[in-house]
Order: sequence, then structure tokens, then C-alpha cells
Amino acid sequence: LADLRYGVVGAGEVGGRLVEVLRGLGWNVRVCDPPRQARETGEFVGLDEIIEECDVISLHTPLILEGEHATFHLLDQARLERLRPGAWLINASRGAVVDNAALREQLAQRPDIQAVLDVWEGEPQVDVALAELCWIATPHIAGYSLDGKLRGTAQVYQAFCASRGLEPKVELAELMPETPLRGLSFAETASPEDMLATICRAVYDPRRDDAAFRRSLAGDDEQRRAGFDRLRKQYPPRREIDGLEIEAGSHAQLQQIVRALGCRLKG
Repeated sequence: LADLRYGVVGAGEVGGRLVEVLRGLGWNVRVCDPPRQARETGEFVGLDEIIEECDVISLHTPLILEGEHATFHLLDQARLERLRPGAWLINASRGAVVDNAALREQLAQRPDIQAVLDVWEGEPQVDVALAELCWIATPHIAGYSLDGKLRGTAQVYQAFCASRGLEPKVELAELMPETPLRGLSFAETASPEDMLATICRAVYDPRRDDAAFRRSLAGDDEQRRAGFDRLRKQYPPRREIDGLEIEAGSHAQLQQIVRALGCRLKG
């Protein structure tokens, strides 16, 4: 992973955090965000440079249908055809940012490309053939952590109190339940790759959601749409990684991983 070049398209709240994580790991990251580039200084590159030079491309843009910064079919057939050999494409933004029909065609023709889709053009109707070609496929649940839902509720509550001139009586910390997994400990001989995978999957393994989603793709269109909605409405509690405590000892590489992921160092 450290030898790959990463491209993040859309560096707002989510994409910006991803950039921090990847750079914290010491990895090679390039960022494309034309609206931010127009407003501020920084090391931004164009989308074509991302496509031509990055091994992993992660999309985190809003869906904008028209105008200077339109993102509808931002990755169209022409751009998808120019993906690097062995490229990974991750879409956790909006389904129509990628031309799903063109992506399906590319994945069928180029088995070297790996796609991870959490969002779908026309959802809750999903292109089943495209889903079957994806490495990981999930039903638009990237932001569905319990921590995220509680933070959103807390923001609404605080805004309501402010609008009424009331003093908030409840703090988010009082409502946040204890994480089921308190911490992890690694031997000095553990490899950085194994440690990174173990830490991430201990908190959330997307393969579980991938399996549930694929089971929902059976049946007719109406059943699949209902299955998509059901997976979202009945989504089980999922915690975030920042509550995890890691015992790193004097392992410098593990300490770097822990800090980059936002976990807590023990001791």
C-alpha cells in the first residue's frame, strides 16, 4: 500500500479527513478539488492528472448537475478508459458522479481494475451486473456509524437550544455508549501491513456489509429496491475508530499508524 499513489477527488469534510489519514501514514497523495483550488492556495492537481498518475482514486464530491464545477458523470467513459492498469476506484460520494453503465463495461473488459462502490446511480435501484463486478459493494452506508448519527443529533439539539436561547442540558459524551472493543496490543515483531489491517477491520470490516448487500440483490426489481432500503433502515450499530486504544510500546511504525488513524496510544 505504501508504494501506491493515491488520488482524492473532493477534499471537503470527508475527503479532507481521508487526505490527513493517508498523509499521516506517509503515503503519496494527490488532491483534486477545483472549488477549493479557486478559493485558497494549496497543492491541488487536475482530475486528468489524478486519473493518469494515481493507482487508487477515491471520490468524495457532492453531486452537481451543471455549471463550472458539475460532477454528474465526472468519471465518464472516456476517463474510465484511461484508468491506470490495476487501478482501484472507490466511490463514497454520490452514485451519478460515475457513469455506472460505462464503469460496468470497463470492469467487464478490464479485470485488472478493482471497484468499490457504496453509492449507485438510480439507487435504490442498483445495476446488479455492475455490483457483481465490484470488489466491494455496499448500500450507501459509509456515513452510518453510531458515532456519526449521535454527533448529527447533538448538532441538531445544540442548534435548537441556541435558537431558543436555552442552555444545553445534555452533552454528547453523556450519550455516547462505551465501545465494545476497548483496545488492541501488538508484538514488536508484527508487520505494519498486518497491524494496519487488524486495527481497521477490528472496528469495521466492510466485507460484512458487502455480503449482506449481495444477498439483497436476489429477486425482481421491487424486491431489490426494498432490500436496499431495508439494509439502510435496519443497519446495525457500527462504531468509529477514534475510540480504540492501541498499545504500541516502542514500535515507531505502529505509533505512526495509530496517530494517522486517530486512535489513542496507550500509556
